[in-house]
Amino acid sequence: MRTPASPPPLPPTRRSIGLRKAGRGAIVALLLMLLLVVQLPLVWMLVTAFKVRGTAFQLQFIPQTSLYTPGMGDPALPLPVAGGEDILLHFEHRDRQAGSVDLLLIDPAGERFRHEFRYAEDGLWILTVKADVPGVYLYAIELDGEEAAPEAVSAGQLLEFGLVEGLEAESGSTVSNVDRPDLLVYIRNATLTVHVRGDEGRDHELLLAGTRLTLTESQSGRYELQREITVPSDAAATGFRLVERRSFATALADMYTTDNFRAILTSEEFNFFRYFINSLVVATSAGILTVLICTMGGYAFSQLTFHFRDQLFVLVLASMLVPGMIFMVPQFSITINLGLMNTYPGMVVPHLANIFGLFLLRQYIGQIPRDLFAAAEIDGASQPQIFQTIVVPICLPIMLTLFLLTFVTQWSNFLWQLIINTGDSRVLTLPVGLQQFRGQNTDEWEMIMAGASFSIVPIAILFLCFQGYFLRGLAAGAVKE
Repeated sequence: MRTPASPPPLPPTRRSIGLRKAGRGAIVALLLMLLLVVQLPLVWMLVTAFKVRGTAFQLQFIPQTSLYTPGMGDPALPLPVAGGEDILLHFEHRDRQAGSVDLLLIDPAGERFRHEFRYAEDGLWILTVKADVPGVYLYAIELDGEEAAPEAVSAGQLLEFGLVEGLEAESGSTVSNVDRPDLLVYIRNATLTVHVRGDEGRDHELLLAGTRLTLTESQSGRYELQREITVPSDAAATGFRLVERRSFATALADMYTTDNFRAILTSEEFNFFRYFINSLVVATSAGILTVLICTMGGYAFSQLTFHFRDQLFVLVLASMLVPGMIFMVPQFSITINLGLMNTYPGMVVPHLANIFGLFLLRQYIGQIPRDLFAAAEIDGASQPQIFQTIVVPICLPIMLTLFLLTFVTQWSNFLWQLIINTGDSRVLTLPVGLQQFRGQNTDEWEMIMAGASFSIVPIAILFLCFQGYFLRGLAAGAVKE
């Protein structure tokens, strides 16, 4: 009896095709999001390496063309009001080497006062003080605590500009100004006075009670404004903001720079090329020796016959259950007693016992047909010849995979290389050398990230050159023939 033929499948409808495309798109979007999350530390490292120093942890990556003081998320600053009889003295001192700058001030009555300058930027120290009585004042600028001879200065008006600290308001309360030494905003005798230091070619505006007041550039890098206004009834509650407008190219240059990489390469204290060569020697030698030892050990445990072979391999494999930190003290003691401190062998030899690599090569070599070894033995080949002509060519993909894994591990090894070397060692590697940018109070993360960005170059080159072998080695044994 003839079986009737099954009807042909119905062609897919537009709806089913649309659902399939939407499903594929959702899967691709999810995979891209996961990839972004996984690579986020690498992206942050690369971006931070190009940032201006001191801005590493600022969560801002796209430059803004308008800068607000204070920021838009902060409350506006109160507007200080000075009495008509207040006398302000302003001092500026430029010194890039000084650690501290003090002012010794002698008033007309002979009373002595001492004030501390505040550091603004680019070696500029600024101080503005309020004088109690008019007359001739004597002052001396002291650097790092060294006394200097007083000089005469006539008090009577505001000299230049600067931060007014402890300015007395008309109500008797102390009004604090913005914590920015190069900005001064106050009202005296119904006159609004604004002084600010900024870069040339930028527009500066003052936002006060919904009004935009444009500052004019009086001289290079100095902007000011003086205008008669009606004093608000509650001046302390009247807030103001300073707006600095710049082009996008200028904003980009203010946020990102290549100086970190240039400083890494040209620094006299940080010998980048020596650290780089040391890391290359340690990682390469450790990778080659580990591959050679693990390949020979894997061949012995998989193809050779000797007493207690399987029991010994299980014992070796069980050592992987012991945390590596436990071996740190005995390894250090043995290395010191052998006189290998501050040497390449001291950093390489303790890590040649790679149990994972031994297991990986044993499993791979165990899949090689035994007929190949039997045929080689019939032809009279010795064990070294069998290893050289059969094992190495067949195991080349997995050997390169193990080399890459070992190279990456030893290239980024920090703890052991820090322990086995002293600070004056000439074989310091790059991860340890980057610690020079960490101080007692501050960490130059931008410099550290620039050095770390350089350190990924050899790894990227190796993976690009040997990615075919690497993928073939990882997939080895996945399909059984």
